[in-house]
Amino acid sequence: MALLRSLRHLPLFFALFLSAQSRAEDTRWDKIYTQVKPSIPYIYSNGGLCSGALIQSNLILTAKHCVDSLRQTWVAWPSSPGKWEPAEVIYMHSKLDFALIKVDPKLDLTPIPLRDLEYVKEGEDAATIGHPTSGKVFLNPPFDLELTHVFSAGKISKNTGTELVVDLSISPGNSGGPLIDSKGRVIGVISRKLITQFVGNVGYAVSHNAALAALSLYKQGKLQSPEISDIAPTFSIGITPTWDAVQNNFSGMSSTYRTTFIFEYTMAERLFINYQSSFGLNNINFSSWGLGWKFQGNLSNKVPVYFKPQIETLSYNPKQAPAEYHSVGYTAEVGMGGLPVGLRFSLLRAYGASSFLFGLRVGN
Repeated sequence: MALLRSLRHLPLFFALFLSAQSRAEDTRWDKIYTQVKPSIPYIYSNGGLCSGALIQSNLILTAKHCVDSLRQTWVAWPSSPGKWEPAEVIYMHSKLDFALIKVDPKLDLTPIPLRDLEYVKEGEDAATIGHPTSGKVFLNPPFDLELTHVFSAGKISKNTGTELVVDLSISPGNSGGPLIDSKGRVIGVISRKLITQFVGNVGYAVSHNAALAALSLYKQGKLQSPEISDIAPTFSIGITPTWDAVQNNFSGMSSTYRTTFIFEYTMAERLFINYQSSFGLNNINFSSWGLGWKFQGNLSNKVPVYFKPQIETLSYNPKQAPAEYHSVGYTAEVGMGGLPVGLRFSLLRAYGASSFLFGLRVGN
C-alpha cells in the first residue's frame, strides 16, 4: 500500500521537476544577459546607431554595413553612454556582412567569447541584445536609452553554412549585435531581417566561423587592411519653399515667393548633382542643374551636421522677357543628420539683377 501511495505522487513530482527545469531555463538567459550586457557597445557612424560585441579587450565585432561608409566611427559603452571614443575599422569581409573595429583596450570589461568551430544546429536556443531605438538628435546620447540593450530570444531555424536564419525580433539598431548561444558565446553577427507579404520575424546572422578565421589572422599579424567598399549612390527628392529677398528687373516687386522641387543624386556620400525646378509669383520661374560636394562633421553628441555648397547653371524664361536667359548661381545648404529639413541659401544672377533666396528644404 505504501508503494501505491508513492506511485500516486509520481505525476506531481514530474510536474514540479519540469516546472523547475523551465524556471532554470529562464534564469539562464537572465544570467547571460547580465554577464554580456556591459560588453555590448553603442556604435555610431554617419548618424546611424548599431550594436556590437567586445570579443577581445580592444576588438569589437559588428556588421560591415554599420561601418563601411567614409565617415568616422564612434563607440560608447553602457556604463557611460554619452562618452564617445573614436574607433578604427581594421577589417571588413569582402562578401559577408561583418567587420572588426579596434578601440583602446577595455581592461575593466570581460570580452564575450566566440564559440569554437562546433556546428550550430537547427533548433538550438539563441538570443541577441541590441539597440532598436529611436533617434533624438538634440540629446547626448542622441537616442532613446530605454530601448537600448533590448533582449530577444528564439531558435536557430536554419544553418546555411555562412549564415544562420533565426526567429528573433530584429530591428535596424540590432545590426551588428551578437547572436549568443545558451552558454553565452557568440555564434553570429546580426545582419538583416526579412519582411515580405508572406514572411515576418525572420532574421539573418553571419556565422561566427568567418569571425574566428579573421580573429586568428589578427593574432598572427596577417589580417589585411579593410578595403573601402563601394558605397551605393542615393537618390533623394525635396521641396523648398523660398523667399526671394531682392527685386529683379522683371517682377517689379521687392520680393517674391517661390517653391522649388529638387531631385538629387549623391555618389559615395560626397559628390552630388541635382535638378531644380522653381515656380514663383508673376511667372518668374527658372530651372537649373547643380553640381556640389557634401562636407560633414559631428556635434559633441556625434550627430552629423553637413554643409553642401554647389554651383548651378540656371535658365530663366519669364513671360515679360523677349528670350530665355542663362546664368550661373551659387547655393549652399546646411542641415543635421536625423532631421528631414535643411536651410538653403542661393545667390542668383540674371539679366542684370541679383537675387538672394533663402528657404527651408524638406525631403528625404
